[in-house]
Formats: sequence, structure tokens, C-alpha cells
Amino acid sequence: MRERVRVRESERERESEREGEREKVGGVEFLLSHPLTLSPPHPLLSKMEYFKQIQTKWSDMDANGHLRNTAYSEFCTHVRFSFFAEYNFEPRRLKELQIGPIILREEAVFYREIGLMETLKISCQLYQASPDFSTFNWVQFVFKENGKKAAKLTIDAMWLDLTNRKPIVPPEELQALCKKIPRTKDFEFIQGNNFRRLIR
Repeated sequence: MRERVRVRESERERESEREGEREKVGGVEFLLSHPLTLSPPHPLLSKMEYFKQIQTKWSDMDANGHLRNTAYSEFCTHVRFSFFAEYNFEPRRLKELQIGPIILREEAVFYREIGLMETLKISCQLYQASPDFSTFNWVQFVFKENGKKAAKLTIDAMWLDLTNRKPIVPPEELQALCKKIPRTKDFEFIQGNNFRRLIR
């Protein structure tokens, strides 16, 4: 019986290799998977998603007693860098390559208040990107402990050569990692920085 189980597991592994980056969760097949911090999709998200949990602290609050607006941006930035770090592409590697991500536009839409000591769940997806990932658009949702949407952030960004201070096409190792970033259902490749505005 154990031998049969091992054979079936081996068959599933081979099938997974043939399918590439495809995964089934609860009977639903997703086109893009992430081997690390993955969760089944939130109702607002249509594909397998990368999440990071962050608990708010005293210094994150403003005079109104809720999460300050700049904290949303800081949390989402941390989540994006965490994704790269989990693939062993940490900030020090960017420093070695003398390249870094820069923000062209950042937009935040707030839906609900967030209080002190709340554990938030923050998502991370690509909405648009150039074929070589020299420019790209992130979409991130911030969810409260009860699962309700608290905010949505969209970020237009590109890579900068830190030596020449000019836009740069990322090296192949970074492009390969960008291909692993979960994508929205309506993800599209674009040319240059002609980002179509996200309206939801």
C-alpha cells in the first residue's frame, strides 16, 4: 500500500513538472504559483497570491488614533522586498549589482480604519510590466484581521542604474525572479511606462 502511495506521489510530481507553474487549490487551478508564502486567493484576488502578515504598533498610529497614511506605503514596501528576499535576492544583492527600484507613481485608496495591534494581511501582485521587466506596476491590498479590505495601493516603478543614475533593463537573474511574481487576472505586458490606470 505504501509503495502505491509513493508511486502516485511520484506521478503527481512528474505531472507538476510538465505543467510548469500551475497549481491546484481546492479544486481550482492557478496559472502562477509561489513556493513560499502562498495562500488560497482572497475573494478580491483571482490567482494564487503572496501574502505577508504585519502587526501594527504604537508608532504607526496618527493623531486620530488609526493607522497613519504613510504606514500603508511602508508596510507594502516591506512586503515587496520580503518577496525578493524569500528568493534569496536581498537588498545587498541589489547593492552588489548597483541597481535599485524607484517609484514613478504611488496611489493609495483607503476603505476602512486600522487600529493599534491589528494583524494585517498584505498582498503583492503584478498588474502590468514591460516584457523585460524594466518597468512594472504593483497592486497591493491591505486586509484587516476580519478579512475586509482596508486599502489598495498601486505603484508604477522601474529599475535605476545607481552608478549612471539612468533607467536600466534588469539583469537576467532579476528578470527570472520577476517572472515568478504572482499576477492579477487581467495582467498585461506593456511597452515602456505607458501604465493603464487600475480602476476597481
